[in-house]
Amino acid sequence: MQQNLQRFADLGPDVAVTELDLRMQLPSEATKLATQATYYRNVVETCLAMARYVGITVWDYTDKYSWVPSAFPGQGAVNLYDQNLQPKAANVAVDQRGRHRRIHHPVRDHEGERQLTARVISSM
Repeated sequence: MQQNLQRFADLGPDVAVTELDLRMQLPSEATKLATQATYYRNVVETCLAMARYVGITVWDYTDKYSWVPSAFPGQGAVNLYDQNLQPKAANVAVDQRGRHRRIHHPVRDHEGERQLTARVISSM
């Protein structure tokens, strides 16, 4: 992944990862969630190592509202928060790696349930 992103950066533009999610075969379980956390961490580390990196945006924040199960039957658990809006291992991995960067955490809207769908880790 780093080599491919670096090819784009070498052309001169800033590099961002957008609409990131990492799906798995359901049901989710500890081993799959740990693997997902490793993959999310790897993406963050790859981006942070690049001079032209400007941010990461995830597709959505919670599995509760994920588009994946309807598009890919039998797959899901793609986001940083589970169906009950609890942080998953992937969230912890992203927070630990990006904690010295500006991180925009989801915030509750006026109804108190649905949260913003973007989480950005930026080197700016």
